[in-house]
Amino acid sequence: MNKTKNIKEKFKVFLVSLFAIIILLEISLRIIGSFYLRKATFDKRILNNEQCNNHTILFLGDSFTFGAGAPYNKNMSYQLKSLLDSKSNRKYKVINYGVPELALLKRTLN
Repeated sequence: MNKTKNIKEKFKVFLVSLFAIIILLEISLRIIGSFYLRKATFDKRILNNEQCNNHTILFLGDSFTFGAGAPYNKNMSYQLKSLLDSKSNRKYKVINYGVPELALLKRTLN
């Protein structure tokens, strides 16, 4: 009986510790993400409002769409623009409105 109680106590301590580690990790990732967002710069060619005959592609989504953690020239929208521009005579305008932490916000609100 005493051994079972000891195991239950250790399990409770383990769960509380695991929960605390997850919370600290989440907080640290949010802090790092906010610094990353401030540091990220947008390509002026994509954000300009010039009238042209370009085709426009709009990316909407979460941090995967945004390209969190990847250099700007390695994210999905930039690579698609480069690929389309190189394979076609037309010019493409690609706008990335990916929002980091959107999936987490959705899970939190549900």
